[in-house]
Amino acid sequence: MALLLGVVIGFTLGWLLVLALKRPRKVKVPTEIEFWVYLPSAEMPTQNEVMGDLAQTPALTPQDLLLLSDIRLHVALALKEKNLEQFRPDLLDSYVEPSAETLQAISESKALARVRFTSETPMLDDRHLRLVPYYAYAIARRTGAKAVLDVSASRLMQVTDLEALLKSDRRLAEPLSQVRIIWLTDELGGTVSTRGFGKRGWPELRTLPIQPDQRILVLQLFEEAVRQLWPLAAIPATISLEAYGDEFSLFINPPERGIHPVRIGRMHQQ
Repeated sequence: MALLLGVVIGFTLGWLLVLALKRPRKVKVPTEIEFWVYLPSAEMPTQNEVMGDLAQTPALTPQDLLLLSDIRLHVALALKEKNLEQFRPDLLDSYVEPSAETLQAISESKALARVRFTSETPMLDDRHLRLVPYYAYAIARRTGAKAVLDVSASRLMQVTDLEALLKSDRRLAEPLSQVRIIWLTDELGGTVSTRGFGKRGWPELRTLPIQPDQRILVLQLFEEAVRQLWPLAAIPATISLEAYGDEFSLFINPPERGIHPVRIGRMHQQ
């Protein structure tokens, strides 16, 4: 009897272990936004100079500026001679699309300023989404830098592009000011993915392989999806979209390795 009881208990514990291993693990993505400013010299402006510039920026509120004293905000100088890999465009994220102008600016730079805000817990507001880009821009203006990289969104820009963005979307409230939607070709056609959801502490979205002739449609659907999702507190399992007069559903699967696999279905009208 004792032997039988032991077998039953062992079987039950083994089955519970199998269920636990099969259960999808919750992926924890830290909230992180990071900008690199490629500097023409090995010097950075002082913190007081940058703080003075930010205090005079109309788009930033006193609440935004409180993050300047937050220990989660980190600013550092990386010299080119000691960090060569960070100045090699071929080693950047494959989604980065450098122009001739930004390549030249990186080549001529002597150092880079890294401005990063990281939080292991979800943010209750969006102040970090404004302060870090404006901090990077203040450094760029003070140093005469010509190129800046939004690391989180894999977006390499001329400083003039960042300036234009800040003028057109002063509070950086437009989701596509924070997130890039990219197409990556592969052997099965390609995939569409977001870059920048980590700024909210979310895994990125990525489609299953799609055909090249579906690229324009899916890119447009992802733009609408980002606009719908960005203001939410969490990513839902499905959302409804519309494009070219048709209705679609975006099915967002649980994250795998920090990525939400996404399926798109066309809704058939009766």
